[in-house]
Amino acid sequence: MFIGLIDYSKEDYNNLWKDAIFVIDTNILTNFYKFTSKESTKTLFKLLMKFKEEDRLWIPHQVALEYLYNYENNINKPLEGYKELEKEINTIKGDFTKMFSNINKKHPYIEIDDFREISKQFEDIVSKIAEKKEEKIEALPDKNQIKNNIFDLLEGIVGNSYKQEIIEDIQKEGKQRFANKIPPGFEDDKESNKQLYRTYGDLTYQLKFGDLILWRQIIDYSRNIKKPIIFVTEDKKEDWWEKDKRNNLKRPHPHLLQEFFNKTEQRFYMYRTDNFVRYAQEYNNELSLEEVHQFTEQVENIRKFEGFNALSDSNRSRVVIDTKLKDLSLIDIKRYLDDDTIMLLNEEFNSVFDMKDFDEDFSNQLYIETIKKALLLASPIMESRFEELLVDIRDHDPEYYLNMVVKNYKYPKDSIHRAIFLKDAILDLEASKMTVDLELNF
Repeated sequence: MFIGLIDYSKEDYNNLWKDAIFVIDTNILTNFYKFTSKESTKTLFKLLMKFKEEDRLWIPHQVALEYLYNYENNINKPLEGYKELEKEINTIKGDFTKMFSNINKKHPYIEIDDFREISKQFEDIVSKIAEKKEEKIEALPDKNQIKNNIFDLLEGIVGNSYKQEIIEDIQKEGKQRFANKIPPGFEDDKESNKQLYRTYGDLTYQLKFGDLILWRQIIDYSRNIKKPIIFVTEDKKEDWWEKDKRNNLKRPHPHLLQEFFNKTEQRFYMYRTDNFVRYAQEYNNELSLEEVHQFTEQVENIRKFEGFNALSDSNRSRVVIDTKLKDLSLIDIKRYLDDDTIMLLNEEFNSVFDMKDFDEDFSNQLYIETIKKALLLASPIMESRFEELLVDIRDHDPEYYLNMVVKNYKYPKDSIHRAIFLKDAILDLEASKMTVDLELNF
């Protein structure tokens, strides 16, 4: 009656790993193209092929369909990263060349040959980076081989599609489920890109119901073969998982466990990829601990990238700003504060550090909030200093002021963004003013 709310026993898990059919999600297949280690792809392929050979691997039609629609968007992910690295390096190299050319034109009377010699060291570094990049690209898993391996993996184990009338019933049911936050899939209801429809062959469905279609296919398959299911997915949304207070995954959503048992009289469980591989090693002893460790590192790298890119623009901006704030200290700001304010802020910072041993995450957040407070208190003085420097540079070198300062400095509207901007801009302007003063004196 309460199978979704009571943790499975050790015996339950043993029976699951002994008897269950393994079902993998679309994101497991597309992630093959994101691995930068051939060993990691081999580890996962070896494990999945073993389960296939034992007739314990099954792919829902929905998973195969979504994979074939999405794999080409992922096939060059690691290569794109190395190309971006090459582009950035070439930009820096071009900036070096342009810098010496501009200095030569504006100040032909100064000797810069010694500096050119130093810049050759940079060119050597660029060459070494280029060599290392080619070495890394050469070491990447072969994308065509991965594609062929996945097709071999899918061959003969993909389930049948639903007829359109069943799809219509699922979508009708889905509207009621989503309205009541019944998993899976209700998180997709608010995603703008999930409001579109996909048509293939005789099927048409709205993308936001894809997870629910997948869920129904898994239930129907389990009911037909009378076997429990272990589902492997990289999805971490709350329409699949129950989370704790810190937003960590706790266990599969209780409703999914209960609904699955009610409709199949079988047990259901879920793992993300690294835990799936880890427990496979524990229960089947098929992999070495070193293989599991390397694979886990690769999965974590992919998750970091996916997590950052999954953020909305506003959330991504917040993450970037929080990272900048975390790197700041009171020393960076104290020149704009009076002694009494510095003393009070020091007390706050000390209490933040005292919290670190008890709750590091909370301590970090308190630190960020204290830095924000310091920046806001310093903002009026920073604004005055900024304006003073602009006027000073404009009076000394109007051309530089117009060409560099006015073009490069845009005043952010948000108070915290503006405070960070002011702190960085003042340092830049002070350095520029020093350069202008030196040239005038010279």
